[in-house]
Amino acid sequence: MPIRKLFLTLSLTCSLLNATQAFAFESYEHSEIGREAFKSALLKLDKAKKGLSKKLLSSVHLTNGPEAIGAVANNNTFANFTFGDLVAIYGDYATSVEEVNNPEFAVRVNRLKSVVRGLGSNDLERDHSIALAINNPTHFSLRAAQSYVQWHRKALLIAGEKDRLWEALHYEALALHSFTDLYAFGHMHDDRRLTDQVVAWGEKNANRSSATSSIANLASKLMGAYVNFTHNAFNWKGAILKNIEGDAWRGFGDKNYRVVDSYCKTFSKADKLNCTDAATERQRQIIVHAASLSILDVLNSSTGKRVKLGKEYRAMCHLPVTFWAANKPIPPENQKAAIAQLQSAMKKQGRPIEKHGFDFSLGYLKFDKQEYRGNVNYIDYVKQNCGII
Repeated sequence: MPIRKLFLTLSLTCSLLNATQAFAFESYEHSEIGREAFKSALLKLDKAKKGLSKKLLSSVHLTNGPEAIGAVANNNTFANFTFGDLVAIYGDYATSVEEVNNPEFAVRVNRLKSVVRGLGSNDLERDHSIALAINNPTHFSLRAAQSYVQWHRKALLIAGEKDRLWEALHYEALALHSFTDLYAFGHMHDDRRLTDQVVAWGEKNANRSSATSSIANLASKLMGAYVNFTHNAFNWKGAILKNIEGDAWRGFGDKNYRVVDSYCKTFSKADKLNCTDAATERQRQIIVHAASLSILDVLNSSTGKRVKLGKEYRAMCHLPVTFWAANKPIPPENQKAAIAQLQSAMKKQGRPIEKHGFDFSLGYLKFDKQEYRGNVNYIDYVKQNCGII
């Protein structure tokens, strides 16, 4: 279908959709994953050689403590982050290592720490994340897997160079944001190629007739909202996921990384970390273990211990590539009345749909009853990079 016709169809049938975010896991969830994976990697390191982690974290721009990793400009450390902070920041609030290690970034440090640790919100940072989320292909499908390979490779290459482990850990955090996104069921499918086409069409036609220009200016926002619909549906409903190693588990997505048991529902984000979560404990274990293997390879590379050829991306063997017991959402054009009801309900709750996206947990939006199952379209890329083919 031509892009212009596609956009017109979407704008007519999805008139209630607005530019909303499409995150795989929330910032505080990414932060928890990164924090726990880094801790696990350090334990693995010390199991092989006692005291090695302390030695590595005593190197330049690193510290032995929770906020172990420095942000560096002009060879001076101007801030310190946990590894979890960096996994959360990269991708959703910053797009490059250069951006974070720039003295101008200093004004954002405290408010970002608060946001990604789930301690508070900030309108400036929310606006920044929304701008990035409108078109963020490195968070989805094949592009996310490719982004992980690109930046993990960079981390491995520089980790062994003198006084560059701190920098390697920044690149590893950037890599692991995309990597961990691929555990969210909604991000295993949407690859943003359609969004890319619409954005490109919009940019090409932005200076044409007023009618065409109006469509072009709204194109990327509408597609971002359309992706938010399917993304939120899959992330909330979840599926049984399986990796190449043979592990299987029930996987979800944003706000569902840790679904605490009922007695903890009203607890704060910080207190929920001490709660049991029978529904998602297995999911958390799988993700943290995989990410810790990736971090461990970077840490080992800094000691001169090279990763075996063909095993540089072994963590990818733990990515989910097969799914079943899933259901597709009924297309938005076929449930416009339900979307209107949801919009009204969320407005009454003080959570406008324009800012908070489509909340499938409220029960207004429906799913197809037929089971959805299969393999991700990047399964061969995963197999190739984890050394299977």
